[in-house]
Amino acid sequence: MKNSLLYFSISILVLNLIFIIIAVANNFVGFFGALVGGSAAILTDPVILVVGILGGVALATQRIKFAVIALVVGAIIAAVVVHFILGTTRFIVDVVRVNVFLIIPSIIILIASGFNKLTNKTIKKKPLAKKVKTKIDKDSNKGLRFSVLIFSVCIIWVLLFYKTVDKSLIGENITEHILKPFYTKSKIQKCEYNTRLEKDPLSGLYDGKYTYSEVTKTRCSRIDIDEFIRKNSVTKQEVAKYIKYGTTLTSSLKKAKTMDVVGNFWLQKRYSTNFPGMWKGKIRLHYVLFIISVLFIWRLRFCITAVTANLFNKIKSEI
Repeated sequence: MKNSLLYFSISILVLNLIFIIIAVANNFVGFFGALVGGSAAILTDPVILVVGILGGVALATQRIKFAVIALVVGAIIAAVVVHFILGTTRFIVDVVRVNVFLIIPSIIILIASGFNKLTNKTIKKKPLAKKVKTKIDKDSNKGLRFSVLIFSVCIIWVLLFYKTVDKSLIGENITEHILKPFYTKSKIQKCEYNTRLEKDPLSGLYDGKYTYSEVTKTRCSRIDIDEFIRKNSVTKQEVAKYIKYGTTLTSSLKKAKTMDVVGNFWLQKRYSTNFPGMWKGKIRLHYVLFIISVLFIWRLRFCITAVTANLFNKIKSEI
């Protein structure tokens, strides 16, 4: 693997980490919020995941000239193909797809480079006689290697799928907290005081003639914050302060002296989470994590078996 491809992959991942920090600092509002949120949503698409993983494996295992250019061009071509298949109308969605098609191969390339370094450190060149001895040791450890593989896969399955995906150890304590911000949306509500007639339930118990009285109550409804700013000629900073401090305002946007007066209102922010969408995303993510984990274990099976065998030998010698 060429160093230029590895450095480019690291720069892609670092750049996206910076995007995440900026998006979190701005409450996922604006371009960076759309980029990070859209990337997280598209990353759960199994088709895009498979295409990205295959591209990353091809770049990591094959000797391709101008690998960096191949990665960038491949990401753009893949995004263009998806654009025409799905009929995308917004440019930002295509930008997000290109970013995702760069992220997935970059992760694969970074992982592959780590495996190559680990393999180079653990496997050294030996004379012919010692090579034969090493093969005999590997064959003698077949049973242990098979047991380690089965045990490791079972542990991963328990962590990801035991009981249900939602109730699993990783799903309940890690995955949910990672995915929830990407499936949670905020909305601005305008809570306004108004009058309405209410029936007195005790007044008509005997004769059936109920009396009605006028009461002042609040009603909250969702509003378009941009339209509110445009109609009332206020700035986003002022609206943010109104929401933060729960300021009660008059119809002329002056601070109200008393609260329960008809026409007075306040703005509040409410959050809603798309739990069905988050559940589907969690399932997809867990299946991807399971496949990747199994591939990791398979790639490191000889190293894991050697470490386990050495540990057993030390315990046996101490006994």
